[in-house]
Amino acid sequence: MSNYAIGRAAHYGRVGAHEVVGQQFRPLVGASEIIGAAANLSPSEAKAVAETILSRNSYGIQDRVFDKARTLVVGFRIEAIPNGAVRQALVQPQYPFRPHRLFIPSSIAPGFLINNITSGQQPILAFAGPLPAEAFSEVSVGVLVNWPTASIGNQISIEVLNRSGGAADFEAMMLGITGVD
Repeated sequence: MSNYAIGRAAHYGRVGAHEVVGQQFRPLVGASEIIGAAANLSPSEAKAVAETILSRNSYGIQDRVFDKARTLVVGFRIEAIPNGAVRQALVQPQYPFRPHRLFIPSSIAPGFLINNITSGQQPILAFAGPLPAEAFSEVSVGVLVNWPTASIGNQISIEVLNRSGGAADFEAMMLGITGVD
């Protein structure tokens, strides 16, 4: 892992996932062998136990550690939201994704309130809104946050209220890090 990637991962938190390893279509040997007292094992002992389990054509769960971290963006767009209406924009990242900054263009931000932001079923905001969208404009300062990682398959959603006085499009972008193999 490069020093840059290590620094980014340390600053924004570890981005990783769990993966199931082992032979396909074989019965599970036993939960006690997978769960066991793994917390008390040294790394070399844990590796030996995992190899033993896998040699029996069984399954195990291990932490997936990524070699590199990189910055990615995800975009949100909702078209023609009527004045006074609440709509939700959804994205589903294809990698574990830990957002750390939300950008809403300052040209549209005054017309919207942010009611809620979630990652999977976990709320990202300390409470369900409303917050002025201007707080997340590209010229805002002090809005770098350490939001939870969205696992593969989780949706990130932003719920907005249009208060612009007419129908309006909502656009936003989240900047964050992901791990790559």
